[in-house]
Amino acid sequence: NAGEHRVAAALAHLSDDWTVHVQPRFAHDVPDFVATHPKFGAVVVEVKDWSPGKYRWTADGGLEYAEGGRWKRSTQRPRYQAYRYRETIRNQCFGGSKSCVRAVVVLPNHSTEEAAKVLRSHQVTPHEMDIRVVGGDSLDQLDPMFEDHSLSTTNLSFAKFCSSLVPTELRDTQNHKLWLSAGARNVANNPSNARRRRVQGVAGTGK
Repeated sequence: NAGEHRVAAALAHLSDDWTVHVQPRFAHDVPDFVATHPKFGAVVVEVKDWSPGKYRWTADGGLEYAEGGRWKRSTQRPRYQAYRYRETIRNQCFGGSKSCVRAVVVLPNHSTEEAAKVLRSHQVTPHEMDIRVVGGDSLDQLDPMFEDHSLSTTNLSFAKFCSSLVPTELRDTQNHKLWLSAGARNVANNPSNARRRRVQGVAGTGK
């Protein structure tokens, strides 16, 4: 959706040491993005492409959305969703350690102030409030937001976690040599030492 594309464009401007994984599969979860850095750890990014005024927080601690002139109860739990992704990764890869892995929810069509109002409280567990919520006005500040100088990622667990983010459907092909066209070999060999290469192609071509 448009919101995810906007966040992806912002993530593409992170400093060079960041690697952005798009919808990686981890256990049964598929986060929108996971950004990893050899020094600053990992950030799980959950995006909600909600229109301003479409969702509201209720007095009894619930979330409602507008449809057909009426307000209906929503089953979406963005903050809890991001929290669950983070905890799954922490527990399965780092023995429950709080280091290395963080999570953020982005509502790109809202300001950060508006996003905080929409998701002002927890829905399942108070621990959800550890998850940061930001709006589109913060997308140009992702580098300083993601950097955490208190983290330590110099361990095998973090390297193993990063390798586990390879999409499931690609894992079976990793031990097989791939046939590359002349153009694909040029991109792979990068003779001009370009820092970024743009590759275009129709769906299914393996860009």
